[in-house]
Amino acid sequence: MSTTTPSSFLDSNCALDVLHCLRSQGPSCAISKLNQYLSSNITGPLLTELFLRLNSRKGPHLVIDGIWFQQEYGGISRVWQSLLHTFRLSSLFPPSSPLTFIQRVNNGFCLDQFDIIQSSQYGPFDYSSFNTISNENESILNRFELPVFLSSWVTTCFSRSVFPHLNLLHDVIPEIFRSSNTNYLNCRQRWLSSASSTLAVSHSSASLFKQLYPSANNIQWCYPPRPSYLSNLPSDSELSMIWESIANHFGTAKGYFFLPSSASLHSYKNPEVLLRSLCDPRLSDYHLIVSGQGDSNFRHELRSQFPDLIHRIHFAGFTDLELIAVYKHVICIVVPSLIEGFGLPVVEASYLGCISLIADSPGLIEAGFNCSLRFPSSDSSYLAELLVSMTDPISFQWYKSKLLPRCDFRCSFISEDLFGLCLLAQARKAFELY
Repeated sequence: MSTTTPSSFLDSNCALDVLHCLRSQGPSCAISKLNQYLSSNITGPLLTELFLRLNSRKGPHLVIDGIWFQQEYGGISRVWQSLLHTFRLSSLFPPSSPLTFIQRVNNGFCLDQFDIIQSSQYGPFDYSSFNTISNENESILNRFELPVFLSSWVTTCFSRSVFPHLNLLHDVIPEIFRSSNTNYLNCRQRWLSSASSTLAVSHSSASLFKQLYPSANNIQWCYPPRPSYLSNLPSDSELSMIWESIANHFGTAKGYFFLPSSASLHSYKNPEVLLRSLCDPRLSDYHLIVSGQGDSNFRHELRSQFPDLIHRIHFAGFTDLELIAVYKHVICIVVPSLIEGFGLPVVEASYLGCISLIADSPGLIEAGFNCSLRFPSSDSSYLAELLVSMTDPISFQWYKSKLLPRCDFRCSFISEDLFGLCLLAQARKAFELY
């Protein structure tokens, strides 16, 4: 897939130009740029969406259940924080095409600029309460003209025969690996089957969804935006001080590798292939940082199956600033997953000039493209050789000279606002098809 293809919408690159004008110079500049395309008979769903919104034409009322907004950290939260950044472009939501959030608890997501309706304080994992939540959502949508429902997680509006649903699809991993949580799977099944239209976070996620649900239609994809916490980077000296404080907690090591998420052994996150590679004696002086505190099951598995690694593996939760410092100072990140929806940490690493080693898995290949080093997801010996080469200064500098320019080029095609516009275009499509 071409690095210059940020979404499945054929008018993406033209829409990017208009969005850049909107973000940097305001609606008048954006309308002028848009009219240049339209007068040349260049059009498409995204340009049409921009035309309708910038000219205050009547459109759907997007109603978002913010049940996920209680979760401050993680990939899904980062995507939603970036979406809110786009949705603060007020010209995208004229009174004729409004936006309303259903807020369930006070949380770390700032919604001050938006219209909010308070509702019952359920959490995103209260699956036994999702029928009640769906009934509440139906009652709320009944207040509005031309509503389209979108969940920040997997909630629905009970009478999906009455209101169109737009789904934001991160992945179909629970369906492929059959989550042991039956309530969760049942809620996801209802959510997936309710969609009038779907926007996936990658071509891979969209393709897998089509394979699992052949009758589903109106599926598009777009790469998620750059996480908003990367917009204003601190100075190198400040990051060095932050890193020094972090590393002091981990003891003495020649260098660190970074696993940007943790999960149990034999899960789709596939940490065991990395742990086996770290047993290579040539890597005995190098440690692994694992993002997240690590659940007790994972720690028990680590003690029983990899006892020699106990003092070389460090679990830690990071603030945004700390995470930037980690990306900037580790040797590389390693993402060994058997599957991912997209692999946002790979993109984050690319933005921050950090080399990524990725398994040859759906989602990760798409995220890393030609900017990452790949290894077979089951071959710990192959991965060990890559890690050893990363510890050699000459090899490391050679890899950086080849990969980092590609990272810069790749990242230049991931827009901060395109994902939000694609979601709005899919909301309109959901309404039109309903």
